[in-house]
Amino acid sequence: MRTLLFTILFILTSASLFARSAYRVEGNNVIIQLDAHGIKSNILVVELWSTNTVRIISSMSDTIADRPAYFGERGTSKVKFTANHVQNNIEIVTSKLVISVQENGLVSLFNREGRKMMIESDRSFTPSEKVEGAYNVDQKFFLNRKEHIYGFGHDGITPRYNLREQKFNQVQDSKSTAMPVIFSEKGFAFIWENFSETSFNDQPSGMNIKSEIADEISYFFIYENNWTSLLSEIRTIFGNAIMLPQWAYGFHLHPDAYQSEQGLNNAIEKYKLLGINVESQTASSELLNEEKAIYQNNTDNYNKNIAAFSQLKSQFDFLLNNQIENHTVIPTHVNIPGIQRYGVYTVAGDIESSWKALKAQVGAGITSSFTGQLHWSTPIGGLSGNTTDDSRNELLTRWYQFAAFTPVFQGGINADIWTVGNADSPYFKAIANSIQLRYQLLPYIYSSAWSAVNYKEALLKSMLFDFQNDKTVLDIDQQFLFGNSLMVCPVTSQGAKTKKIVFPENTKWYNFYTGKKIEDGKTIDAQLSIDNIPVYVKEGSIIPVITAVPNDTTLLPIEIRIYTGANAEFTLYEDENNGMGYLKDNFTKISLSYSEKSRTLTIGSPEGKLHEKSIEKLFRIAVVSEANATGLKEASEYHEINYKGKRTKVKL
Repeated sequence: MRTLLFTILFILTSASLFARSAYRVEGNNVIIQLDAHGIKSNILVVELWSTNTVRIISSMSDTIADRPAYFGERGTSKVKFTANHVQNNIEIVTSKLVISVQENGLVSLFNREGRKMMIESDRSFTPSEKVEGAYNVDQKFFLNRKEHIYGFGHDGITPRYNLREQKFNQVQDSKSTAMPVIFSEKGFAFIWENFSETSFNDQPSGMNIKSEIADEISYFFIYENNWTSLLSEIRTIFGNAIMLPQWAYGFHLHPDAYQSEQGLNNAIEKYKLLGINVESQTASSELLNEEKAIYQNNTDNYNKNIAAFSQLKSQFDFLLNNQIENHTVIPTHVNIPGIQRYGVYTVAGDIESSWKALKAQVGAGITSSFTGQLHWSTPIGGLSGNTTDDSRNELLTRWYQFAAFTPVFQGGINADIWTVGNADSPYFKAIANSIQLRYQLLPYIYSSAWSAVNYKEALLKSMLFDFQNDKTVLDIDQQFLFGNSLMVCPVTSQGAKTKKIVFPENTKWYNFYTGKKIEDGKTIDAQLSIDNIPVYVKEGSIIPVITAVPNDTTLLPIEIRIYTGANAEFTLYEDENNGMGYLKDNFTKISLSYSEKSRTLTIGSPEGKLHEKSIEKLFRIAVVSEANATGLKEASEYHEINYKGKRTKVKL
């Protein structure tokens, strides 16, 4: 009898331990009521936002709260997926993902080939001592010990690129940016959607993220084969970027760097008298100043890391609805998924003036695009004083040279060119050259910005976007790609005479300033001078530049530089300089295609309505070599083409 009782008890206990949790499908959601031994939450909701994108929400309540969609509105299209019990797990399968929910509620994420992406190892809710009914939430994941992960914002001073074995607090204030996105070398993005004070701690055993006050745990997981496709998916899900007007891609002064509008105008006039290009317009800082005030008086514990955005969301929405008619240029400290759709640019906060901060800014710029944001700017010089010592002058010069290769080139506070000395100063000359180079490259930059919007790409990007399978670039946080052809290597050490440059495998490069070709897979110690920072051009590139003044026919010659060695393509984009022509077909696109085999450049017929009746351009086609078409210099050898809209082939 005793044996029978024990047998019955064992069967009943086993049944309760291995009972299947109930789930139901509502539209694109799978709602799971967890009911088993050792459950990690009472309810788990798997939201399918696309076949590539899933949002996981877990709660100790019986329902999920109706929360604001800070990252962007969810689409209504039906996502094709299946949900079934597989043994004691619930498996949700799309064409790209497998989401496996264990009986205790922990989630494992795989691609369709069965490769492990992210595996939840634990999840916990501890009642908050600060807010009644809220929780301290803690989420842990297993990661491959050799896997590299990147992003999650910056604090303005500490270099933060590869996050493995790092520990820090994620903070959003006037100095730091709480960017809640992580990219993995495996080709997935993780987005943390809990906005209170958050800590990150990675150890060899895995990644641990905690938020101080929350009702639920919520995160997004997005998978693609490569980072370019991953960024495209983020833009598709949360909103595409908006181009800025052309002047915003030139050099413009900081709106708060001067005590009055007259002071700003005086500075603009002084630059012009010195013969240095500068825009007569500048950004509006009203919204940014409101953000700063909110950071200083922030009492929103739930939304500490998005307090400014959550409180000013109506103003951001106004921008979104009015940008086409009233295209404004507005900076923000916010960099969350979806911020790009408002047409604003993200600028780092009030960081200190130091070499350490400059180095950290390079890493911050490289990861800035992970949210989908196209436009980012660095505060040149940090909070610089008016000192004129060589250390400060060298720092400011190197900062300008880096900033010239960022999406938005905005001046700093107390950082005008004349603060480093007069026109005979080597620092003055170097800064002037960096500004001149920006304008020479403006056809490349403006066209690349259009391409980044049109194809949902990045403008300033990590080396891993183009070389994800090259292990030599995994830890490079002081080199980046600018557009699809330039590799930029900022100098971030005082008095540096050389800089280690890593050239990815299977791609050859040209030194932009000398035309010398560098073999792929090499690492060199590049010699440095104060004149410029190392910049290299990928073999098989077309770079349009402006190096000459208009001729007597008032046509501005555009020098088309061909970096031979492989086939190359580029689309030269123009509009009415308002940045919005691409939305109304009010643009001109001219395709440039180079064939290495035939050594021929083909200039296509124009597309778009801007010049549909007539077009005339003066192209100078130059093959780059150590003796021709290098740096700031005008090419000495070129084929001159008076282009009038007809498809033209040029034998080189």
